[in-house]
Amino acid sequence: MQSSLNKWYVLVLVTLVWLLVFSFAWSGVAVLFPEIASDLNLNYVEIGLIWGGVSIGIAAFVLIGGMLGDRFGTRVIIGFACFLGAISSFLRGVANSFIALAMFMALFGVAEAAAEGSLSKTVVTSFKGKSLGLINGIQFSGFYLGGATSMMVSATILSPMFGGWRGVMHLYGIIAIIIGILWVVTIGDIPTTSSAEPTGRSLSKTILRVIHSRDLWLDGIALLMLFVSIKGIMGYIPIYLVNIKGMEIGEASNITSAFLWGGIIGGLTLPVLSDRVGRKIVYIPSVVIAAICIYLIPILSSLPLLAIIVACGVFTAGAATIHWAVVAESRGIEPAYYGTAFGLLATMGSIGGFLGPAIGGIIAEIDESLPFVLWAGVPSISIIAFYLIKGQAPGRREGWLAYGEGKY
Repeated sequence: MQSSLNKWYVLVLVTLVWLLVFSFAWSGVAVLFPEIASDLNLNYVEIGLIWGGVSIGIAAFVLIGGMLGDRFGTRVIIGFACFLGAISSFLRGVANSFIALAMFMALFGVAEAAAEGSLSKTVVTSFKGKSLGLINGIQFSGFYLGGATSMMVSATILSPMFGGWRGVMHLYGIIAIIIGILWVVTIGDIPTTSSAEPTGRSLSKTILRVIHSRDLWLDGIALLMLFVSIKGIMGYIPIYLVNIKGMEIGEASNITSAFLWGGIIGGLTLPVLSDRVGRKIVYIPSVVIAAICIYLIPILSSLPLLAIIVACGVFTAGAATIHWAVVAESRGIEPAYYGTAFGLLATMGSIGGFLGPAIGGIIAEIDESLPFVLWAGVPSISIIAFYLIKGQAPGRREGWLAYGEGKY
């Protein structure tokens, strides 16, 4: 049995993997796009496809990655993912065309996919399914912190320091290697299989068990539509502020990072509040407010624009993090299947993560402000899908009460 200290160490290291291996090395690309686009002669559609390439890689492999984590253990799978992330970053640094960069971004998505389900499974099972809002808020705060920091420093500090965007990609790879070594050396596998779940179960049996969860599918549809908006605006805002609002790259980077700084606040507070008062009570108003904020982005400027982007980050991140708590509260999903279930959820979210930038890039060729109308509208489907989630049966107290039947 893990000690209390050990489970918190696991949570801290999982947070660092999100922060340094994946978010830092992904989000920084958004503010480097003006430099990359100039170097490789890219248009809006190509930029959208490159940015969405990460989501393609995640969508293609994340379910398999979760299943492998269930089958072979999280230590090996997450360590492998860190090293693959490093390789993909080095390759991005030598890409000399749109196709090459898009392929290597997709490979980076594969790396994240391999880790995503296992990272979530590791923290949920380390804490034995308790305080789901809190622990998911902490682990995903690493994603938002890494993204916010990277957006602030990648273009303005790291690019001049390391000789341009290619040198920054190489730095991302070195960081991933260091974290991967730390993970493999200090973390052991987390036992999650109960006596009711035999270790010899087949991969096909595992996935069949997971895909029969109605709540998990509804959760995935809601996340898909929310990620259409989140991933779309994250990649588009920096170049929109530079090309349309006329900002310098430093100012655009700082304003864009405000979205992710807001995400840290929302990711840490709103899921914890949903632990207390109910998932739907927090989720639905958060998505409504986020949609309004997205719609206002092209209309506002100066301090009001900064405030609305921060608010957008707070409510989109808070809502997105709640989705991961729902997995462990879905009917029919036992701890032995968490990796696969998180993988299925991430697959659907990644489909949205590709569609948002890709469709937004096409629409931007018509009118640069029009993508925000799309990204403000699609979360309405998230609200409907999430409202239909039932949660666990009354006999399992935590999940049942989380859906509006009372407090824990």
